This record gives sequence, structure tokens and C-alpha cells, in this order.
Amino acid sequence: TSQDITMATKAELQKQITADLSGAWVVSMAHIGDALGLFKYLASVATANAEEMATALSLNQRYILEWLKAATAASYIEYNPEADRYSMTEAQRSVLAEEGGADFLGGYFGFTMGNLLAVDAIMEQGFRQGKGVSYSQYGNIVSTSIDRMHRPAFKYNLCKWLSQLPTCHTLLSQGCRVLDVGCGLGASSHALLQGYPNCTVVGVDPDSESIEKARQEHPACQFVCNTVEGHAADNPDKYDIILCYDCIHDMKAPVSSLRAIRGLLRNAQSRVVWSEPAGSINPLENRSAKGRMRACISPMHCLSVSMAQDGVGLGTIIGVEGANALAEQAGYSSCKRMEVGTESQFFFVLEL
Repeated sequence: TSQDITMATKAELQKQITADLSGAWVVSMAHIGDALGLFKYLASVATANAEEMATALSLNQRYILEWLKAATAASYIEYNPEADRYSMTEAQRSVLAEEGGADFLGGYFGFTMGNLLAVDAIMEQGFRQGKGVSYSQYGNIVSTSIDRMHRPAFKYNLCKWLSQLPTCHTLLSQGCRVLDVGCGLGASSHALLQGYPNCTVVGVDPDSESIEKARQEHPACQFVCNTVEGHAADNPDKYDIILCYDCIHDMKAPVSSLRAIRGLLRNAQSRVVWSEPAGSINPLENRSAKGRMRACISPMHCLSVSMAQDGVGLGTIIGVEGANALAEQAGYSSCKRMEVGTESQFFFVLEL
């Protein structure tokens, strides 16, 4: 009956909400484990108990014990009830403790918590005032976590993805000038130079703290603290390849930024490689784990960062249609989506 269907639908929704609530609390627990070194310590020993961990890390034993129980319930660590000791499997160590490894996801916890901490500001400055929270207002936890989130992809996959783009790969292999737009703390710039050592790599980002850290950590690359529009106005040099990784949708005026990027290309053989988070402009098609996550990140971060600058506020998910429209408005002759072997990002190659 229709009443039975309604009851079943309610039950499914309640089950989903319970899972979502559970996930929110698990993320807070995991962030504590990541930030205080609990995962890393447990991964470094065969087994441990709360007393040993508290002594080694100078933390409170009672809180450690409760954290261990929570992490076990979340399946993030293992427990031997006979020995009353905790441990991590190889998979758990790889994903939760091995910083910089190909499978490491620890940076996502800090990014999530940093944005959740801004929820009151989002409601007041965003939903009520129609503005947003500036990137710097989110604080160090977000900028550092974004760097940690993306480092595995940059280190292990970025150059592999670029090798799937024949014209770009040829230019990079020969050695050319590369601009890394929205470089943040410089991990992407460093990865480009490691994969293509004959290139000159310049990173540009308007966040001064990020650029200072990038200069300190990656001295072989060049870094400029500026918007891409400002860099285009100040810089007489041109580039053969311009990389825009997961940043255009955050900008105040994406079309203006893309026009400035177009003006920085050396010639007709030069290319823009632009990536955006995978997703659909139809929200019904984003009912997957990653789709839901990105749709919820949008008002909490990407939309807000743009609106805080009195920007257009594209949001996190612009889809293939959005990318094509922006490229056309910015004057590019071609915007082609390219398959590079990842389902997480859409890659586009833009031509003059």
C-alpha cells in the first residue's frame, strides 16, 4: 500500500541520516587521531594499549582509551580483547598514518573540521549577508589540510595524468615554461618539476602565507604572490603550459581569470590544462558518496570563498557544461574534456 511505501521511504531516509550523523562524529574522532599523532604512533608499533600511548605522546590516558574504543568501532583500528591491545592493519596504516603515501587520506579530516568550524560565519556572512568567508579567515588548518589532501595525487598521479595528453606531454618533456595557477603550498609545482625536470615552473597564488611556505619548501620552483590577473598584468613572459588544478571555480571572476590565463599563453601550440571536481550540474546525478560530499562542500567553502570577494560564486561543481561555457566566454577556440585515468577530476585542455 501507499502507506507501506511511505513508511519504507521514511525508514530509508532515517537510516541515511543516521549514517551521515555517524560519519560526522567519526570525522571528528579521526581528526583528533591525525592531529595528535595517535594513528602514526599506533602504526609504528605492533600493538599498544592506552597507558603506553598516553606515556609516549604525553596525553591523558582516559581520553586515549575512549578514542581507541571509538576508532575501533569505526573500523579505523583493530582490537584484541584477550590481550586488551590495539593495532592497525596494513591497509589502515596506509590510509591513515603514512603521510605522503599514495593512499593517505588524513588531510581530509582537517579540511572537513576546519570548514565545519566556520559554520557560524557561513550562516551570518554568507546566508544572511550574501557575502562569504575569505580563504584566510578559514585559518591555517584549511590551507595546510588542502595541501595534505592533494599531495598524494600530485606526487603519484599528476605527471601520469599529464602524460595522457600528447601535445602537453611533448612540450613538457622537451622542457618549457609552466605556470601553476592556484599553486597553494607548492606541492603541484614541485611534482611538475620532478616529473619534467627540463621545465621552468612558476607557481602563482594570492595567499601570502601559502606562497611563503611554498618558497621555503620548494626552492627549485619560482613562486609569485598574486592573482592570475595581476600576474598577467605584471609579467611580460609567456608560458607554454598553464595548469589550473581545482581552483577556477573558487575565483572571484572565473571568466576574467581564464582570459588572463589565455593572455599568458605563448602561441597557438601552447595549452591550458584545467581540472575541476567531477560532478553534474544536475544535483540528482550527484547522489553518490563523492557527489554528496562535494555538493555539501560548496556552500561551506568554494562558493563562500568566491562570494567573500564579491565574486560570481560558481560553487564546487560546475560540470562539463559549465567548463565549456566559461572557456567560450573567455575566448578559447577549443575546450576538450580529456580522459586521463581518474574518476575524481574532469580534465580539460584549452587552446587559443
